[in-house]
Amino acid sequence: FMYNVTYEAIAHAYTKWGARRIGITHFSRSKYGGKYRNDVTTCQVEAIGHFCTEHSGVECLTFVDDSEGNCPLEIVKGFNSLPDPGFHRTISTKVIELWGIDFIDLDWAHASELTAG
Repeated sequence: FMYNVTYEAIAHAYTKWGARRIGITHFSRSKYGGKYRNDVTTCQVEAIGHFCTEHSGVECLTFVDDSEGNCPLEIVKGFNSLPDPGFHRTISTKVIELWGIDFIDLDWAHASELTAG
């Protein structure tokens, strides 16, 4: 799910607001058994990579992660070295605006229908 949340947030900033310099952060990952889990960061790096590959004009994308060491950099290096990094599978979204805030509703049911076949 973190992949889709990240991808759709970047896409919304890019398409609706015309953002070309985007910053995102992930401070909620915690240690499990004394070690950081890399799966959340891996999903976010993959979403960023797919978006930037598919859309031109992104000038800068800054990602802040709270892990110890070079974990995010190693994940980025791993993603960049893949011979085929895959592609983004579009899911159904709906933007709901309340109080001047855009909420993006991701249709998980529709997403599972797309991957089931």
